[in-house]
Formats: sequence, structure tokens, C-alpha cells
Amino acid sequence: MTTDFGGHDVALSAAIKNDGKIVVVGYSGHDFALAQYNADGSLDTSFGTGGKVTTDFGGADIGRSVAVQRDGRIVVAGAGGPGHPFFTFDSDFALARYNEDGSLDTSFGVGGKVMTHFGGSNDGAHSVAIQSDGRILVVGETGVGFDFALVRYNANGSLDTTFGTGGKVMTDFGFSNDSAHSVAISDGRLLVAGTSNRTVSLFRGDPSFALSRYNANGSLDTSFGTGGKVVTDFGGAEAGIAVGVQRDGRIVVTGYSDASNTSQDFALARYDANGSLDTSFGVGGKVTTDFGGNDVASSMAIQSDGKILLAGSRDVGGSVAVQADGTFLRSSFEVNFALAQYNADGNLDASFGVGGKITTDFGGTDIGTSLALQSDGKIVVAGYRGPFPSDFALTRYVASAPEPTPRATAIP
Repeated sequence: MTTDFGGHDVALSAAIKNDGKIVVVGYSGHDFALAQYNADGSLDTSFGTGGKVTTDFGGADIGRSVAVQRDGRIVVAGAGGPGHPFFTFDSDFALARYNEDGSLDTSFGVGGKVMTHFGGSNDGAHSVAIQSDGRILVVGETGVGFDFALVRYNANGSLDTTFGTGGKVMTDFGFSNDSAHSVAISDGRLLVAGTSNRTVSLFRGDPSFALSRYNANGSLDTSFGTGGKVVTDFGGAEAGIAVGVQRDGRIVVTGYSDASNTSQDFALARYDANGSLDTSFGVGGKVTTDFGGNDVASSMAIQSDGKILLAGSRDVGGSVAVQADGTFLRSSFEVNFALAQYNADGNLDASFGVGGKITTDFGGTDIGTSLALQSDGKIVVAGYRGPFPSDFALTRYVASAPEPTPRATAIP
């Protein structure tokens, strides 16, 4: 399924609603863009205009993550402000809440929208999660020191002043550039995964997986890793893009690594509850998977049987640059959706696709960005088809696994 908003349209996050409808968010031109689909993939014409909604925050706006409240209202987080939607300058966290029909919820923020400034020139949200008490947690990065940035809002969109300092938290990993890409809530504590880029020289960095855990009030959980933080190096340039928590409390982070020195590969790491690498998983707690090109895992789901499902893209046509949210800067016309499924020990699940892997070609530059699981186990992957202008793109697959648990994160 592809959907055209009439411009350059990029889908970055998807969620399945309780009624089985599929909501997909991203941006069109310089505005937030949402589309809602019926279970059969057709646009839901009761939503917005013909199934589509766009929202302008007054600048270059990009919706990166979606979460659905228990009452069916939709929360979208991203960045808004003047500049380019990828290389934003003077941007802020941008948040909007929509009613079930796609109209802005005017009881939230100002006219349904909230913007939050950290004081830097480049603040942006990458992931949103709804707590069981209705409060809204958003994570991303701030241009103030280029650190992890977390914000928690009350249900009405006001800052939750019981969290951090005035509702905001910044975390520095001690390196040059830290960015939070995904959040999961487990046992009342907050797990945030992303990237920490250590400076090697004036013109070169060494990005690695970065993971932090917070108490409910926003303070770092010092029982986790070193002072609440963990950095994991695969031996190359890595980015952690999605985080999930297994039923046994172990933590999985996925993204990409170019440790092979020939191309980027899907990368995932599993940690024990205290933040140490789980050496029973893969090799020393780490796994990489090569699809034969430059590969990025952008989203993850942990299934009820412990299997781990990743979705993203593979580029077989040339070199590729990757955005902080896991999306590609186009480098060729040979980019496909890519999925991989792993057994609980980190080995590829041979019952899934071909040797544990699937690729899907829409006939152009096809970039998978987000994974959502239906209650019947079917797999929905959202992204976009290009090259330019691009359209929202969705696929659905029959699962090889039993009925899944809800996905742990919203990406990515």
C-alpha cells in the first residue's frame, strides 16, 4: 500500500489501534503527516480528509513517533521550527494530540499542540510513550551540549514538574554528541536507547550504542550500568535506534553497525537487567546481520515466545548515509524493506522468510522505518517509497510466530 499526500512524504512510525486500524505518522513537505488505514489496508475515510491529516507548527516540522492512548486519542512527537526537516536549526520538541477522527484535541496544549525548548538551537524528539497513569514521556536530543533529552508531560500537555527539573532531563555520556532515539517503560523505570559519539579527531567520531535507565522521577538509576548509563561498541560506527524489554527483564537494543568495515549491518545487543551484556546472546551479547548491502534496523518487537523481530532497510546499490532517527539519505534506487527474526539466543530463525530474513521491493528506493504487530500476529511495516517525491509505504506479512505481545517501542 502506498499513500501520496501530494508532496515529499515520509512515514517514520506506525501503531495498531485497539479496533485494528493502523495509524502511520511522519511528515509531508514541512508538516506533520498522519494516515489511518482500515485492517484491509484501505484508507479510513472517517479520519481527517480521506484518511489523511497534516499539521503545521509554523516551520520545518517532522513527526517521528506515534503512541495511541487507551481512549483512542493519538499522540505524535517530533521536531518543529525553522530550517530543513532533516538538518533543523532552532528546532524544538513538537507534540500534537488528535481525536479519533483526526481532528486536533483542543484540550491538549494550545489548540492540540505543544512545543518545548531546552535552550539550544537543535532540540528534537524521536520517541514517545504513554505511561499507565496517562502521562506522556518523550525523548530525543538537545543542542545544549548535544545530550540525551527527556520530557514528561501531564495528560493535558503541561510539563510534569515532578520529573527532572521542571519536567525536563538532560543526560551527558561524556562524549561529543549524544542522541536518544527510543524509550521503553518497564516496572515503572524508563529505558532510553540511542547513540553516543565519542570524538576521535577533529573530523572523525566513534559512535556507539548508548543506553540509560531512569527512576520514575527522572533521576538516573545508579544500579544500572555505570551511574545509570551503558555504552556498547561493536568495533565500528554504531547507532542504537530501538529498545525493548523481554518478559524476563532483559533488555534488547537494535540499530546498525559498520564493524565489518565493508558495509552497515543490522546490529542488536542484549543486556541483563543490571545493564551488563548478556553473554548467552549471540557473541558476547551482540549480533550483527548482513543483507548484502548497507543495512539499518529501525524498529523492533519482542514476541511472546521470546523471538525478536527487526525491521528496517537494506541498500544494495551503493554507499548510504543514515539519519539520527535511522532513516536513509538516498544513495541509490536499490533500497528495499528488510526484516529479520531471531530466536531467543540471537541466532536467525530459519522458519522465517529465507534463512530468517525477508526483503520487499516496491520498485524504487524503499525504506522501512517502523514495525507494528497486530493481535493476530501479522506484521505491519511502514516506511516510504521514493526516490523523490516519496510516498508513505506499508506492507503486511504473515507471522511465523505465535500471538505476540504489544511492541515495546514507538520508532523508529
